[in-house]
Amino acid sequence: MTSVTLLIVSGVCSVFFVALFAIENKRGKAFFARPRLWLDGILHSVYVRLANMFIHVGQGKTRLVLHFILHRILSLLVAFFRRCEHYFSALLYRNKRVARKVARQKSNNHLVEIKAHKDANALSADEKTQLKDKILNGE
Repeated sequence: MTSVTLLIVSGVCSVFFVALFAIENKRGKAFFARPRLWLDGILHSVYVRLANMFIHVGQGKTRLVLHFILHRILSLLVAFFRRCEHYFSALLYRNKRVARKVARQKSNNHLVEIKAHKDANALSADEKTQLKDKILNGE
């Protein structure tokens, strides 16, 4: 059903009921009074049953459902924070290992390594005198 058709049908029904109630009001009594009273009674009993059901079941159940939803959200947050804590503690442990390793290596800094390299590649006393004589003789 298109929206235009629905608009026309609801408009016609509204005009019909407005005219019906105006005529009944002028006349002073309702058309089909007994069937309308019977339908009013059925609708009233359905309304009372639904209202009681929502009062006794709906409010408590809604509160209970909201409680369980909130509990689930909080438990998921706790699990998330536990994972974060585990991840950060692993990072801290790894950082401590790296810091200790760097501290051990720092005692052997680059100046010590340069001195060790110089000592390993240094000329012997004979080589020094030969190099000195070679430079002085102009070779």
